[in-house]
Parts: sequence; structure tokens; C-alpha cells
Amino acid sequence: MQEKGRSMVEMLGVLAIIGVLSVGAMTGYSKAMLKYKLNKQIEQMNQLINMTYTYGPKIDTSSNMANTGSSYIPYFKKLNLIPDGMTYADNTAIFDALKTHISVFSSSNPNSQGHKIVYIAMRYDGISDKNIILQSCIQNMKLAKEYAVVYERDFYMAKISNADGEDMAQGIQNFYGSSVVSNCKDHRCLKNASLNDIYKACSDAMGKNLYLTISFYFR
Repeated sequence: MQEKGRSMVEMLGVLAIIGVLSVGAMTGYSKAMLKYKLNKQIEQMNQLINMTYTYGPKIDTSSNMANTGSSYIPYFKKLNLIPDGMTYADNTAIFDALKTHISVFSSSNPNSQGHKIVYIAMRYDGISDKNIILQSCIQNMKLAKEYAVVYERDFYMAKISNADGEDMAQGIQNFYGSSVVSNCKDHRCLKNASLNDIYKACSDAMGKNLYLTISFYFR
């Protein structure tokens, strides 16, 4: 009498194949989602930098920030200027597609040239995956480099550090605008920084601490 159906070995083989395909599909999905979030983050940061550059000075002169310096986040929320997809956390921060903690604030007083400095600071302490932080750091530094060229007269600095705040002693790398670095002949001038310079600065910070801050300064 001839038996019908599949043997146990055949069934186990089919299940093994399905398992491998499922793992591959999940891996592919995870990579696709990460790529989407990284692309979304850079889109959001591009909007945020443009918006800050355009509206920041107007908000600064039309509010009590003119003399004190403070967070722009409450004003961005009130004026519905927070980029699409970014999440309002509180009056000091918003979160982007990667859940990066972002603050936007100005200096309390003008510098010696009479300009106030606006900071867009990204803090990665909520992300545990070093590879994600590294990729995000690199792409945001590349974005900052574009602004160092487009807004050459006003771009001040991009800073990568392990410290939350302005303790320059703990800073890993400072990349300046050409208006700050007079000769602009080395990687300290951001518009001339190579991808290798940017990669090294980001990876050096990663080697020290998971807590990474990138700041973009405009004056």
C-alpha cells in the first residue's frame, strides 16, 4: 500500500527553508526601515536648519529672547513650524525620526561683531546602536558641510563632542565656517573637510562614549 503525504524529514526541511526566508525578510525589513528613518531624519534636519536660519532672527527680535537667549521650541510649536514627523517633547526639545533629542536655542548676548549665535544641538543618548549613531553623525555632518557652503557668510561651526553643553575641553572635533577660519586650508574649515575627515571625527567620538552631540551654529 502506497503512503500519501510528506515525510517528517521533508516537513522539517520545508520548515527550515521557511525559517531562513523569514529571518532574511525580517533582516531586509529592518535595514529598509533604518534607511527610511535615516533619510527621514536628514529631511527633517534640512527643514529645521532652513527654518531656524529663516525665522530664528525674526523670533529673536520680536520676543523676550532678544535680551535673554532661550529655546526656540515653544515659538516653533506656537507658529506650527516644527517639521513634519518631528515630535514635540517639551519647551526645550523635539525628537526626529530616529528619536534623536534636538534642542534649538540662541546665545544670551551678541558676539563681538554684534551677531547672536543659534545652536541646533543633537543628542544621541537615547540610541544604543553605535552603527546607527555613526551613520546619522556622518550624514548630518555632510548636511552641515552643504550649509557651510550655501550660507558661507553666516555659518559658524559644527561641533562633535562627548559632552552635553559648551565645555570645549571635552570637544572631540570642531569644524569652522570660512568666515571664522581665515585661510580655510585644512579640515578645520568644514567646507573643505573630506568624507574621511568627517568619518574619523564621528568614529572617534563613538570610541569614547555613546553620548554624542552635534551642534550647528549660525550667526
